[in-house]
Amino acid sequence: MLLAAICLGCISCSDETSLQQSVPEGNGQVKIQYKIAGPSLSRATEPGWSRDWHENLITRIDLFVFNEGATDTDQCYKHIEASAEQGQYLSDKANDYEPLPTDELTYEEVSENNYTYYMVANCPQLANKDNITLGELKQAMIETAIVLDKKQDLFVMDGEGVRTDTNDGQTITLSFDLARAAVKIRLDVKDKTGKSILGQCKYSFQNYVTAGTSVMAESEAYGEGTSQSRICMERNADEAFPTTMRYGEKAVFYSYPNDWFDESLLNEGGTFIDEEIYAKDDLIDEEKQTYILLKAPFTNELGETVESYYKVPVNFTIADYNDKVNFSADNIKTLRDTYYRIKRNYIYDITVTIDHVGGTYLNPEEIANFTIDANPWEREDFEVKYEDNLSYMSNGWDENTILGYLDSDETIVHIDPDQPAVLHFTIQTPSYATWRAQLVGEDLNYFEFVDEHSGDASPASQTISIQCKEPDSDDRHSVTLYVYASIFGQEYELDLTNPQQSLTPNTSGEIRRFTILQAK
Repeated sequence: MLLAAICLGCISCSDETSLQQSVPEGNGQVKIQYKIAGPSLSRATEPGWSRDWHENLITRIDLFVFNEGATDTDQCYKHIEASAEQGQYLSDKANDYEPLPTDELTYEEVSENNYTYYMVANCPQLANKDNITLGELKQAMIETAIVLDKKQDLFVMDGEGVRTDTNDGQTITLSFDLARAAVKIRLDVKDKTGKSILGQCKYSFQNYVTAGTSVMAESEAYGEGTSQSRICMERNADEAFPTTMRYGEKAVFYSYPNDWFDESLLNEGGTFIDEEIYAKDDLIDEEKQTYILLKAPFTNELGETVESYYKVPVNFTIADYNDKVNFSADNIKTLRDTYYRIKRNYIYDITVTIDHVGGTYLNPEEIANFTIDANPWEREDFEVKYEDNLSYMSNGWDENTILGYLDSDETIVHIDPDQPAVLHFTIQTPSYATWRAQLVGEDLNYFEFVDEHSGDASPASQTISIQCKEPDSDDRHSVTLYVYASIFGQEYELDLTNPQQSLTPNTSGEIRRFTILQAK
């Protein structure tokens, strides 16, 4: 990592003002490193979760150093800040440790003191917190909200430092494994034959948490208190049922942690007020429970297809021993940690099988045939299906938005300087492909994309819009349009010059491209 790529600063939380080098002459050295706890290198990972989904993106680091035995009222000894330049990042991958270049912790300081270290990533609200106490850091709540129906910009992460010393005592390494503060939920819907039918379904996310979550994992409490903000996706009308992001054959949802255990059932000692609690519904606060409202088709033996509604839980809500008569406070804590909640830095993979007709819109049936696989975020797997071939179709230029073509192959597009030129295309398979467009040429500064020029594939037509930046220019300008599709990190260039033909990537022959021309 180049020092020029990041801005580093240290705010001393004590009276110390002099800055020292981390490798004093003749002495040892301190190395600081961090990573996002990722899957084992022997596992198949999901490359789409990196840059495109921002799940591994880090643009800012805050490192807080506290003296040994610090209480909640003690200020930090040092606060070290590192941030990327605009449009850059510090890290965008799991597994590998990244160094944190700084000269603000010396070998003498670290070797002679038993400090406690906390690192927080992607939390700009911590900037310039030069006198923050341990209690204030524990009480800090994330100000970055979860946004539904779009990929998140960043995920707040945190981790406590682990110190290791080399045998010769010359190097001290402070390592931080960072965990995300959010929860990821994935939904797969199958029919009774095992075929995925998610594309035929509608679904909405209910009681997901957008705010009110602790910055630090060790400070997280059940429910996180009154500041938690639970949101329900719009479900006022059947036609308004929204969908959300998809990755492969799964719908993807994000939330901050949530807990829907009914607190009113407990006394001050943490045990049940009424020891004879048996039914699972007795333990749930329905107004807090996170779930997915699903509208799915079912085809009966007569070949008749009926759409109905199901309530899909995002975690199991009952334990095998839930019919016990007596629960200790520890029993209840275990119950709540395993059930009745979604935990930070966890993935909840839900597979639903539709094998009968469900309920109504206002009274959905709580689905019974489902599985939930809950794992820490860093332990996820994904099976790459290489047999899924890329196919696409160009729908051509909207001829009302261009002046015409200047060659017989219709690849030189004469655009109207007074309005954007619009090109339509469709990526037919696979649904989890992504695409991007790029303009190349010496006259690049005279053209620009209008709105987004990248996105996810779907059956709906994709749109690329290009306009002149200097429409009144009398000069002749041109650029070349490149369009790419990506599947699990493998990128293919698309030839969109043959409208209304279903195509697959041309990996051996010449790729034809559009030339975008501005001329009087």
